[in-house]
Amino acid sequence: MEVTRPCQSRLFPYRPSQFHQDQSRLEEAPEASATLIVQLPALEGGPTLRLTGPGIRADATIAPMGLPPDFVAQWSRNRALFPAGVDLVLCAGDRLAAFPRTLSIAEV
Repeated sequence: MEVTRPCQSRLFPYRPSQFHQDQSRLEEAPEASATLIVQLPALEGGPTLRLTGPGIRADATIAPMGLPPDFVAQWSRNRALFPAGVDLVLCAGDRLAAFPRTLSIAEV
């Protein structure tokens, strides 16, 4: 595949309080949505989260350390914006966890 135009991505700081804000404009152009890459101290040792959705055969759990206390509520608002919204990649050392916007997250 040949690339015919340069990447048009933009980088800007992540603020947990703004996770779900300013996304209404993306409803008309969900392809302009963002992927957040968030560095955390660890992907274990925090509150346990249950993950369900497309691509997960059975419930999966993860316990990332360092997410905001209201992360599950923020993610629920993000998921409701589908097909707009953001995807999320959590990084901790040499480990990654990718959360597509279609993922359902619940506290255990």
